[in-house]
Amino acid sequence: MASVDQKLLRTTKFPAEFSQKVDMQKVNVEVLKKWIAGKISEILGSEDDVVIELCFNHLEGTRHPNIKVLQIQLT
Repeated sequence: MASVDQKLLRTTKFPAEFSQKVDMQKVNVEVLKKWIAGKISEILGSEDDVVIELCFNHLEGTRHPNIKVLQIQLT
């Protein structure tokens, strides 16, 4: 992670929910992926495979993904 991202991670105010760890082994990832793809397409107004895959890769990369890092990357 770049130093700029690390600084943003320290200085950005996140909702309290972002501090709760999620065990991805207990999540139905396929349902989540479908929702994520739909929500991103809705927000952006079109399907953006790059952004969608970024989210998927982050969520599948570790058992307990850090949503704060994903927020910074998406910003």
